[in-house]
Amino acid sequence: MKTDDIQLFRLPKLYENMEEATIGAWLVADGEPVTIGEALVELITDKTVLEFESTFSGTLLKTYAPVHSVVPIGYILAAIGPDAATAPDVVSENEALLAAAAAVALAAIPVSSPASETRPAKNPNPGKLRVAPAARVLAKKHAIDLDEVAKIATGNVIHRKDVEAYLTARSDD
Repeated sequence: MKTDDIQLFRLPKLYENMEEATIGAWLVADGEPVTIGEALVELITDKTVLEFESTFSGTLLKTYAPVHSVVPIGYILAAIGPDAATAPDVVSENEALLAAAAAVALAAIPVSSPASETRPAKNPNPGKLRVAPAARVLAKKHAIDLDEVAKIATGNVIHRKDVEAYLTARSDD
């Protein structure tokens, strides 16, 4: 079996400032046939929740990203190929992408002294919370009141990182 027959399905960049996505659900199981245009995986980003379609036909040989995992652009999500094919080992490539994404995220964290800290901007529309889809999914999973998260949110929109910070703060109590 030629490895050329196996297609690697990578997380695409769906919009300009997209950096990562959360795997919401796999809609096709390992070993099942898949066709071009068939919904393969539910992706959750800061802007949307969508079912992403396969760009290949064949058998879903292996999924490399478990449900609820957060993966960067380019991460190999799955291998699709002939029924008898063996899925390739892509662990080292995916780990390198994860390490690079973590390094970029760490470099983006601003370093500030307590004296220079400012209060986060308040929601200009206090009656209505603005919540990114990934944050809403995570909050629902952990039965979190988004009004509580809004108290510690860093901007006008609650993002997944705000819900994660709330979870961390709550577990420290």
